[in-house]
Amino acid sequence: MSQVIQRRPPRRDKQLPLVAGEQIGRLVLVEPVTVYRKKKAHAHWTCRCSCGVQRAIPVTRLSIGQARSCGCTTAIDEAGKVYGKLTIIGLAPRDPDHTDARWEFLCECGVRGTTRGTQLRNGQKSCGCTKTHGLGGKKTRTREYTIWMGMRARCNSPRHKSYPEYGARGIRVCDRWSSYPNFIADMGPAPDGCSLDRRDPNGNYEPENCRWLDVVAQNNNRRLSRPRVEGILDAAIKDGHSVEWVREQLLGVSS
Repeated sequence: MSQVIQRRPPRRDKQLPLVAGEQIGRLVLVEPVTVYRKKKAHAHWTCRCSCGVQRAIPVTRLSIGQARSCGCTTAIDEAGKVYGKLTIIGLAPRDPDHTDARWEFLCECGVRGTTRGTQLRNGQKSCGCTKTHGLGGKKTRTREYTIWMGMRARCNSPRHKSYPEYGARGIRVCDRWSSYPNFIADMGPAPDGCSLDRRDPNGNYEPENCRWLDVVAQNNNRRLSRPRVEGILDAAIKDGHSVEWVREQLLGVSS
């Protein structure tokens, strides 16, 4: 095994040749390599950092002692910071194939993952759930997440086709459920064949008023919208029933 040669920081005599086993700061030189960039050859040394990362570093930086680590000592601390929907938990294990520090995050949608510090500072705001959600695969959404998104859209987006029956009527999503992890923690996974139902059709979306219910039971609990009532009325009159008879039939189910 080659002898480790210690040199004092911060500068190195560039006239001295680099040798395998030499230590410069946190780096130990392993072997010389040639790196090609834009069809030009550049002299590098493969170096092993004390953090465990191994990477090629230019000879020009090593020979004067300018490079003293793989970059791990210059990483900006992101722990505890919030970027959009991402809360940074802490430093993730370093990837030997990348020099940038990677950080573990928790997204508001409940996904945990890692990302580079440079990506965060360049504008990354979510795990990707604003376009495609990753809980069930790279480009799939879980059924519960789709239900949560639809619930919010009906109540908050005037452009949604169902907004007149929800948001325009004053139906709201409680503050706690503005976060997907809170929603799934309160409701749990949706049973097969069930969807989100409000016990009081005129009430808000909140834990006390919501449940998973099968389609048949949910239809029995649905509020009849004006277009549906008018459709039932027209069909009943065509069948020979009077308006008073239709009204009596609807009074028990409409609100």
